[in-house]
Amino acid sequence: MGCGSFVKPTKIFKGRNFTDALLERYVSIDAPEVAPNSTIPDTYVLTSKGRMKAIELVGERKIRFSSV
Repeated sequence: MGCGSFVKPTKIFKGRNFTDALLERYVSIDAPEVAPNSTIPDTYVLTSKGRMKAIELVGERKIRFSSV
């Protein structure tokens, strides 16, 4: 109470709608699968012993299609 701020209208970002924000943040359902066999092709990390370990994305299809 008794306080306020003044902002120029040109400095205000009005945002975007919820659907656009979701599509920007997450992949669309009809996009190609990233990990068709639960592994991301040609993507590896090094283990503590210096070996290459494939990165796995388990359940991609379940995650995408459970919300439909």
